[in-house]
Amino acid sequence: MISGWLSIFELVAIIEARPWVAAPVLALIGLFVWKWRKDRQNKQNKQQGI
Repeated sequence: MISGWLSIFELVAIIEARPWVAAPVLALIGLFVWKWRKDRQNKQNKQQGI
């Protein structure tokens, strides 16, 4: 349990020291979530006949 917390703090320290490392990862996650929500909304619209 303690090692898990320490690894989280270590990741935060790396992100604070080098934000350019996390930027592409966060951009990819955001793109994935946006596409998933868009596809889900399109699927609901097709089911409703809109």
